[in-house]
Amino acid sequence: MKHIGILIALTLLCIGCNRSNEEEMRVAIKGDWISDESKDRSWTAMLSFEDSVCSIFDRYGLYANFTIYKDTVFIREKLIERKKTDQDYLEDNQWASGEQLVRDGSIFLKFRLMSVLNNQLIVLLSESDTLKLHKLPMKHNLPFERIGFYCSTGMRREPELYLELDRAGNFLFNGRYYTDKRGLYRGKVSVNDISIINNKVKSINLDELKVVYDAIRTDYRTFGIVIQAGGKTYRGVVEYDFSMPADLHFLFHKLQELYRNIDLQRDSTVKASFQLESITPKIQPPPEPQIKGDSGKLQQLDSILLISN
Repeated sequence: MKHIGILIALTLLCIGCNRSNEEEMRVAIKGDWISDESKDRSWTAMLSFEDSVCSIFDRYGLYANFTIYKDTVFIREKLIERKKTDQDYLEDNQWASGEQLVRDGSIFLKFRLMSVLNNQLIVLLSESDTLKLHKLPMKHNLPFERIGFYCSTGMRREPELYLELDRAGNFLFNGRYYTDKRGLYRGKVSVNDISIINNKVKSINLDELKVVYDAIRTDYRTFGIVIQAGGKTYRGVVEYDFSMPADLHFLFHKLQELYRNIDLQRDSTVKASFQLESITPKIQPPPEPQIKGDSGKLQQLDSILLISN
């Protein structure tokens, strides 16, 4: 009996140590990570970890639940309203080198955490594929006062919405197209989420936000934002592509998914409560091309329109 008692005690001690290590690892990987430049990769990996959810497969897909066991991260990402051809795309995308399985409308993926030290993260995607990342650095220490955010739909019928959020967590939402909730809603954002959004805002060089429009690609998603911080108002608009700065990706993704995770109440007065909607930049259609005489040839259009702040 004495030996059995010792074995039980040792087992409980090991379980306690594993849980402690797993919690330490969970805390250590919190934040936004971007892969180091490498001649062996043509793509940039972007990982974002919170307490129990992460963004890793699709930069504008749903946040996925994750767990940590010993040194391995297990992730389950649900596939929502995806066609079979989209599943083929997912299996062939940049994460195909990791261990993943598509089953029952979800993607399952795991990778090992090799090291988290001094804002550097090293993960093992597979036996022969190591990925090195660094945490996105802070650019300033200004908390946001109020944010206005707009995103349009695109070729794949992504959600179109407008929202406003203040530093106290008051949340105003207008779901326009392809959103889980359509119409006007009001809600409250948690203190934890406000802290996460503040960190993402602080990783952006606010003075470099610009209002720029590429007039050629009219069917791409566009994102417009107004950030009030430090007594100033900053405005920017960008089109979605993989050259978008990582700091904007992380903030835009968090804002776009925010409404899914809070209790919203339908409220028709929200429209009148918006304070920044009129100055939040939204993409306007490009000018109609002009025709040269009878030749039928189109005049050359400028590909970039710079709209002054």
